[in-house]
Amino acid sequence: METTLAARSPRLKNKFKKSEGAATSEVPTYEKLIPVTNDSMLQVYVSAVADPTHFWLQLISPRAVELDHLVDNMTDYYKKEENRELHKLNG
Repeated sequence: METTLAARSPRLKNKFKKSEGAATSEVPTYEKLIPVTNDSMLQVYVSAVADPTHFWLQLISPRAVELDHLVDNMTDYYKKEENRELHKLNG
């Protein structure tokens, strides 16, 4: 699990900056990290940093590894031109 998480690179581009003409920006939901005891520690992965007061963490857990596998599988799938064409949106 640690090897998979150590290989991560931030996937979140700073989509929270307002673009020209944008009236509002979308803010993701979050959950508060609550330690079980005063001396307890949580293992986390810093997934993105906008500035020192706005950053995103992911708990290191088996679910995080599952997410990494899903992202890897989807990335491999959409790297193939025929799959991108198959799922192309008309707009």
